[in-house]
Amino acid sequence: MDTTSWVIVGMVAGLLIIALLAMSRRSRPMPYTNLKPLTLEAHDRYVTRWDQVESRFIDDPALADDARMKYMPRMFKALWNPTNDFRFKDRTEDDIAMGKKMFQKELQVVGAMNLAGVGILAGTDTQNPYCFPGFSLHDELGLLVQAGLTPMEALQAATINAAQFMRYEKDLGTIQKGKVADMVLLDANPLEDIANTKKIWGVVFGGKFYSRASLDEMLRKVEMLAGSQKTPIAEMLFRTVVEKGAEAAIARYRELKTKAKTPKGG
Repeated sequence: MDTTSWVIVGMVAGLLIIALLAMSRRSRPMPYTNLKPLTLEAHDRYVTRWDQVESRFIDDPALADDARMKYMPRMFKALWNPTNDFRFKDRTEDDIAMGKKMFQKELQVVGAMNLAGVGILAGTDTQNPYCFPGFSLHDELGLLVQAGLTPMEALQAATINAAQFMRYEKDLGTIQKGKVADMVLLDANPLEDIANTKKIWGVVFGGKFYSRASLDEMLRKVEMLAGSQKTPIAEMLFRTVVEKGAEAAIARYRELKTKAKTPKGG
């Protein structure tokens, strides 16, 4: 790799090591104490992050068997294993049961805020366990409907509401003449069933049309890369931190960097 590539890898490695050091200092979730009540007015906006909902059901073995796992790099699969995550590895059955109760309460609260006129914005939180990039927004729309929003309101949370909040409603958020023509074309009506947002016929993005066959080919390539036998540098460093500590991971990074700069046969 060239110098720029190693700088990027070094930054990623440094952030990874810092994050893992922070994890090692927190074996249990922080208690929710001394929290002040949250007051939202009708003109306020609330961003849902329900893609962390899977963490409430981390004891469900079906999560690890999700068909979308084939698109995730091995490092993420390892990080998502609850035995490797400081937030989940020490959770008791009571902790998990409480998390499920909290999820049901969250559904009620979001539904109540929507009825009160608080604007809802869809907001995924990828890289959290079993929150799949791209797919997760569709999951979130389903959760919004489960909370009591209509399919139209859920779609608006991810389109016009978000555009208005970012002050881009003149260019984005709805399909209108003069606006940016980025859109998803579906095979079925999402107003009848919000799950129909997953039945994608094609995508228009950046002035180019991507057919279902093109999208499937992209996914095939992602799956192939995710299943590559070559171990990513970040995964090597992650394993080293877990097994031997941060200092060993730093030494390993320097070793890999030196080896990459050494000419073959030299």
